[in-house]
Amino acid sequence: MTVHNSITPNTQLLDDNGYDWAWAYVVYKEIPGRPGYCVGSDGSVWSRFKQVTRGGFGNGFVTIISGIWRRMKTILRKGGYLSVMLVSGERRSGFQVHRLVLEAFIGPCPEGMQACHDPDPTRTNNCLCNLRWGTPKENAADRIRHGHNMRGERNGNAKLTAPEVMEIRRLRDEGWSYGKLAKWFGISKRMTIRIVKGESWANTPSS
Repeated sequence: MTVHNSITPNTQLLDDNGYDWAWAYVVYKEIPGRPGYCVGSDGSVWSRFKQVTRGGFGNGFVTIISGIWRRMKTILRKGGYLSVMLVSGERRSGFQVHRLVLEAFIGPCPEGMQACHDPDPTRTNNCLCNLRWGTPKENAADRIRHGHNMRGERNGNAKLTAPEVMEIRRLRDEGWSYGKLAKWFGISKRMTIRIVKGESWANTPSS
């Protein structure tokens, strides 16, 4: 299979049950920096890796790149996002599917931005048409538009909404510094710390 903008009628795309998905017209792109893997515009992830016996029975297995693409199983992680395990050398690492789709079709995530699911907020809907890179505030605005407001919503003097508070806590978990969060959301560093620790907006969950 040529992994670019289309597939040919004789292309085999086998899932774990041996079902051939080649009938469905989907655009495929290789995952940057991950030879042997590709993603589809429908959010599917495919691999050409295959385990074969090493020499003979009892000698273990070795992983090779075959000529057949097989659909990979996804894992539902905490927070509702799908991920897959990719092999690089002898290491296996987990990657979120929505980020793989965006990186393959759109490009690397711009600094200060994140993956957004819109117009369908379902976190397992990783179709390309439902994904984009956006700012944390845009992501928070999407949540408001999707009706994800929480108890503790802002009063007339508050600067933040509940979805923005949830974004602050999530971004902190991803490694953003308190200073960067404060600057990005236009609040003080002290307030940012209080929000992350649950001392402020205590009634708003983290996800």
